Amino acid sequence: MHAAAIPTSSIALLSVESSRDRRIRSAMVRAHEQIKINKIKKTEMLQKARAALPLTKLRERAFEGAFFSVALIAMAGWVYFITLLLVRLFLWFFG
Repeated sequence: MHAAAIPTSSIALLSVESSRDRRIRSAMVRAHEQIKINKIKKTEMLQKARAALPLTKLRERAFEGAFFSVALIAMAGWVYFITLLLVRLFLWFFG
């Protein structure tokens, strides 16, 4: 077909669609670049966290150890309490 055979409205429609496609494509490219930037930032944050101060790890371990010790003491207390009740019940029943 010759250029004269294509109606003017079709040409206008093609140019509108192509500009809309370009805008969509550029928006997708920007979104992809933003995702890349976010991944880089997350990687940098993780690397900073890995390179944390040695005292931070020591403090975390100390907190975990203290929590575990308190939990063990509490469990031992409950075991002692239940055992004491069972012994008293046994002595009362057979005494």
